[in-house]
Amino acid sequence: MPAAVRAGHRAEDLLFTPMPEDDQVAAAREVAALRHLLDAHARASGTAETLTGELARALDDRDEILSNTENLMLAGHLTTTALLGSTVHHLLRDRRQWELPCARPELVPAAIEEAARYEAPVQGFRRTVTRPLALSGTKLAEGDTVFVSFGSAGRDATVFDRPDTFDLAREPVRHLSFGHGVHGCPGSLLAREQLRITLELLVRELPGLHLAGEDVTMAATLIHRAPERLLLTW
Repeated sequence: MPAAVRAGHRAEDLLFTPMPEDDQVAAAREVAALRHLLDAHARASGTAETLTGELARALDDRDEILSNTENLMLAGHLTTTALLGSTVHHLLRDRRQWELPCARPELVPAAIEEAARYEAPVQGFRRTVTRPLALSGTKLAEGDTVFVSFGSAGRDATVFDRPDTFDLAREPVRHLSFGHGVHGCPGSLLAREQLRITLELLVRELPGLHLAGEDVTMAATLIHRAPERLLLTW
């Protein structure tokens, strides 16, 4: 599992981080090893009553099975931990925000949704243009690659009151941080459940948590928005 998690980070590095050729090759080898591991798991799970087994039975193309399995594993780790780090960070930056779920654990789901709105764990994705068009004055041709930064939708002042303020007491408003429609995240319910369990444990067992210092550096990546590390004390 540690190697699989590391390979997930290396896959992100390959997509979004400039690296010398030797580092790219080393990262690619780790990602390839992960794909071989997942492929073997998918082949062995064809009749099992598991998520991987369901994918193997529902999809005919081996590459599609492998890609979906890989995406679910990477999203289940990278995206969920990114949102967990951001949620804890923003709750602890304002002591009043942290004390609310400590006193009222039923507010934990609201804290998760507000963190997702305020600091989307996935800021955007690459997309391929399917037809010529002009977008905000920029001409795009069929086949061009664009980066759709949908994370900014959570700060839309026409939708959210005080969009740049983190406030878990705000009235619930739908956000796009887990996608929407056919582009909705298939693991969003699982991610929310993982986050709920973790945050409920933290507010119950460690209500005295504090940030160990004010400086928090966000990870230098276009996709996952999260602290590089979050040092805490209690």
